[in-house]
Amino acid sequence: MKSIAMLVFSILLFVVNISHAGCGDISIVTVNSNYENPVTSLSLPNLQIKEFNIHDTPDTKLVESQSIMNVGQTYEVHVWPVSKEADCTNGIEAGKDTVETDTFYKIATSKDEGEWIFLHRNYTQCVNMDQDDSKKEIFNFTVPPEASGQRIYFKSKVDSTGEVRETNEHDNWSDVEWYPVEGYCSSCPDLAVPYIGLTAGKTSVDLGGKFGLEVDVMNQGNANCPIDIRGAYYLKVPNATNWTQVADDGSEASDLDVGESEREYTMDSPFTANQIGAWQGMFCADHLNAVREQDESNNCKIFIFNVNPVGPDLIISSLGFKEGLSFKRKISSHPWAIVKNIGNKTPASNIRIAYYIDGQYRDDDGVSADELTPGRDQYESVDNNNIRLGDWGTRTLTVCVDTKGQVPELNEGNNCASVRFTVIR
Repeated sequence: MKSIAMLVFSILLFVVNISHAGCGDISIVTVNSNYENPVTSLSLPNLQIKEFNIHDTPDTKLVESQSIMNVGQTYEVHVWPVSKEADCTNGIEAGKDTVETDTFYKIATSKDEGEWIFLHRNYTQCVNMDQDDSKKEIFNFTVPPEASGQRIYFKSKVDSTGEVRETNEHDNWSDVEWYPVEGYCSSCPDLAVPYIGLTAGKTSVDLGGKFGLEVDVMNQGNANCPIDIRGAYYLKVPNATNWTQVADDGSEASDLDVGESEREYTMDSPFTANQIGAWQGMFCADHLNAVREQDESNNCKIFIFNVNPVGPDLIISSLGFKEGLSFKRKISSHPWAIVKNIGNKTPASNIRIAYYIDGQYRDDDGVSADELTPGRDQYESVDNNNIRLGDWGTRTLTVCVDTKGQVPELNEGNNCASVRFTVIR
């Protein structure tokens, strides 16, 4: 009896599908083992919204959730309904050749608030709905005054009248898109960035060095932050024209009540200073514009920091004679000097320092490179040889470091220093 019942049920379904096929098309029908609705093998379409976007000019598309719409301005709404898998004429009712697409909008502060309002209906010819076709439906929308300081949400539904049979009847809606609208919100948070700088207390970075960024995000509005937000870090290298987003970060809503701030930072100094010069860093709080604020224009802050060249920089920080700067001609004289590395790298090789009296070379001495690490100084003197002073009177002692130019330095013009002394009769 059970097999007979299944046979009769299959025959009835076959007849029903012939009556719905139209134009002589015959649908082959199968029934699954669970006695659910029949599954047709007819090549039916699958209608979807391929794209939905807003333009302020025909060639300029707004960025969803970021571009701010202006009250009273008219925008173009572009809707692109397509037929996937098969031509939509395979499933449309007899006598019809167009598919309706309805677009709706609502004014609200969040996706779950407000009522959807019918905006526009488009009629698209089936022959123009191939997914590779460039046909888009375009109509105008003017932002109403009541949207000031809020958001406008949009969505569209293809085959809004349900007159096309499809392989999937549940994916006719577009994604919901929204755009902030200019205007002041009297009771909203206001997220700002009062501080941005380098991590680890740095004010500059040496070439090739690693660095990170840190910021303070503050709610200076008069309402608590309603949801968690995301912020974005950006860098601009010397001579660049565009910002590059290099990282993002999250701040919890509970940390951004009215008047509170939260320190955020990148982990483990992830960036490398690969170019000498003035860099710019920027952080933008709520860069996805997820939170409606009193002021949407103060979310970002910029700062400038230098990437320094790397190398030693050798100077004579002080000099003189062990006997002082005034002595008799016949007294032995022993000049001394302090060599200092004010650069940020140890010299690659040992160096020589030379002593001059009134510009005339008199003696030299050597300094080991490992004694001149960055910031370190080294005392040197001539002990074994007396410097001949020559005639009496006021004279000049000059000491120069790296006299042979063996060490490339950050500054090659500060290697010498001089002092005046007096030779008494």
